[in-house]
Amino acid sequence: MKLSLCIFLIILLSGCASKSTFPSAEDIAQYQMSAQQGDAKAQFQLGRIYYFGDGVDQNKALGLEWMEKAANQGNAEIMHSVAIYHERYDNKKAIEWFQKAADLGYVKSLQDLGYIYEKGTYGVKRDLEKALSYYLKANTDWSKKQYEEVIKLQECNKKNGVTKLFDVLLVCANRNDLRVAAKKAGAYLLDEMPYFTWDDQYNSTRVLKGSRNLEILYTADNLFARAKYTFPDERGESQINKVFTFVADKYGQPNNSIYTTSMGHVDYRWKLEDGIILSVSQDQNDNASFLSYTYDTNFSEMKAHQERSKQAREAKEVEKYRRQNNAF
Repeated sequence: MKLSLCIFLIILLSGCASKSTFPSAEDIAQYQMSAQQGDAKAQFQLGRIYYFGDGVDQNKALGLEWMEKAANQGNAEIMHSVAIYHERYDNKKAIEWFQKAADLGYVKSLQDLGYIYEKGTYGVKRDLEKALSYYLKANTDWSKKQYEEVIKLQECNKKNGVTKLFDVLLVCANRNDLRVAAKKAGAYLLDEMPYFTWDDQYNSTRVLKGSRNLEILYTADNLFARAKYTFPDERGESQINKVFTFVADKYGQPNNSIYTTSMGHVDYRWKLEDGIILSVSQDQNDNASFLSYTYDTNFSEMKAHQERSKQAREAKEVEKYRRQNNAF
């Protein structure tokens, strides 16, 4: 009996909850009347109702029209919201509305525009000077941190920048920059790992012909360490000659070549002027060829950190058994 009563109450409460998520016909009629009289809040709410189809037939175009009417009355917060509604379908309009809100000093829009220009997303060209300007105007803890990161990037670019991947200078690259740039170029992130892991894995078939996947490794501070493309053998034949040819066309002849005939191992290496080691290699045991970019300073740091972590884990296991040595 008690169980039946509980189930009844749960159904009753869930039914009430589901009904309360939609405005009533009376509420919609009131929003409609107030919106037509020029009430900005009612216009915005009516716009949301049509945009999501809450209690009415969904009409996104009409919804945006009402929300824009509300925003045009000068409310920066509503302008920012309109930008967010546009960003999924029309990046250009989204930026226009972010800009309108930013012109009124709306902090969230200033921050968003700073990030858009820092990363070169939404179809705009990357512009670090614009990003700095927006971050400076936003004047929040987050925007100050981003401002400092952009300044560091500019300084690094001036000193070291030569080798690029997805138009990002590798010796100055961090995980966030490369994630944005790789996705923009068409690479599909197979598993967006948390920032405390060492690597990101991509399907690279749409960005580099003949390749299957791209692995990018990072230091514990999320700085670029190595990028490695895999080119699986085609119909049992290695692709190393194809890969070598297009790399040599761009970078010239390698500085070093290593052959291990018995193992079927070949490794061509270029040492580029900014310290990046470019390698085209093959190992018959893998049935694949590889193209990798390694920033040895960061890669060595990553390997050392991994070794320290391994030793710490092993020491912890030893200590665990030492503490329970009276059990055996």
